[in-house]
Amino acid sequence: MTRIYREMWEESAFLPSEDYKSHTEKKHFGKITVHYGENIRTGKTFFTVTSGSELFDDEEQKSRLETEIVSALGTLMKKYSLTPESKIMVVGLGNEKITADSLGCRVADKLTVTSHMYSDEGVRSRYGNLCAFKSSVSGVTGIESFDLITSAAKTVKPDLIVAVDTLSCGKSERLGCTVQLTDNGIEPGGGVNNPKRKLSSDSLKTPVIAIGVPFVIYVKTLLSEYGVSSVSDQLSSLVVTAKEIDFLIEDFSDVIAIAINSVVHGKHFPLFSSFS
Repeated sequence: MTRIYREMWEESAFLPSEDYKSHTEKKHFGKITVHYGENIRTGKTFFTVTSGSELFDDEEQKSRLETEIVSALGTLMKKYSLTPESKIMVVGLGNEKITADSLGCRVADKLTVTSHMYSDEGVRSRYGNLCAFKSSVSGVTGIESFDLITSAAKTVKPDLIVAVDTLSCGKSERLGCTVQLTDNGIEPGGGVNNPKRKLSSDSLKTPVIAIGVPFVIYVKTLLSEYGVSSVSDQLSSLVVTAKEIDFLIEDFSDVIAIAINSVVHGKHFPLFSSFS
């Protein structure tokens, strides 16, 4: 079964300029670029945080990226009047058996989950209320991830859902160097006639923040950069990834998991200023 990947920013690219405001800022002496965008009509917010260098064996660059993801995630969460005790459910999308598609699952594995013991006063005084699960893909489970997430949300009743997934990129220069965040949700297969339902506040009746990193690129997209406008049916759904994908997945899952832990467990990780 084909796994369809998507870029988060397809929608904003086609908005009239009066409906979409944005700005881009170089930070940390140009080592990190942060792009902010907002859909004026819907109020949905978009962040793109780009690392100007590789993360591998560079703890300082990882720390810079973590700082900006914490800031972006905190900004998005402020919009929903959350408190330190609000229940946050993180969903790791994708197939953990395929390296390039395992980002969401790796992040879920690295989180400090606390919801199962949140009735304990000692836990509440030190940590936020966080739960997580890996929805996998229908090709593995036989069940659409949307149905599993809907069922979990009805049981858990989270105040916010954070969905983490591997994305595709529209330009090869974005491969494995950009983190995208939005409260517009995420739609697997959007724009390619795939029937999967969008994970959003409308469909799940709960605010949804999506976090993704483009780790794959469609061959047809890659070829279009070199002037090839048409490809065979056999190539139309073929995707490729970076040769160092195992290192990229490890580094970015570390950074994203630390950022989520930092925002949710702010009292423990002393970065609770994201809510202040």
